[in-house]
Amino acid sequence: MKKKFYILPILSFLIISLLFLNYFDFSIFTKKDKISSEIESEIPKSSFNLKRDFLEFKTKMNKSDTIKIWFDHSVCNFQGYERIKISKKSDSIYVISEFKDETFDDIPEWKLMYSKSIQINDTNWRFEDFIKLNLNRMNKSVTENDRLVLQIINKDDKIEFYTNGLVDYNIFLKDYVNIMRELLPSKKYFIHDVDIIHE
Repeated sequence: MKKKFYILPILSFLIISLLFLNYFDFSIFTKKDKISSEIESEIPKSSFNLKRDFLEFKTKMNKSDTIKIWFDHSVCNFQGYERIKISKKSDSIYVISEFKDETFDDIPEWKLMYSKSIQINDTNWRFEDFIKLNLNRMNKSVTENDRLVLQIINKDDKIEFYTNGLVDYNIFLKDYVNIMRELLPSKKYFIHDVDIIHE
């Protein structure tokens, strides 16, 4: 009888403990689901389409959108590449530039060149004008003399710009450099302060 007397309280305790743990686990998952759904509801769904909205990306993007830009700075014996990430935060655009030198660096790595926040209504950095100026180079029918120099990417969408020959490349490079300098008028980075080479 004594054994039964001791076993019953133990069993009762175990049952109550299991019920409590199940309830506790359930409440945690419920809270997690609630928090996740609240976070998702705070992020607006994007209707941004790169091929349709690229000339108005500053206003058409939302917080969930990211644009990536890749530019080939290689010329003659120099091999260098720039990649830029553009994201949106509230009423501003955030731009991050990285550069990789494959000519002089023994172990080429992406290095941060600058990060810059600009207002949506900013009129100094006119990247859209640069694109408009070079629409004839965009997604063209490629020949063997054409060179892919610039890519603009958003999700699965991609816009590509090509040049033909060294002179054409340097014209394109000069326009690009002038536009990118507008981001940092008080500073100069070597990738935006290059000498233009002519044939």
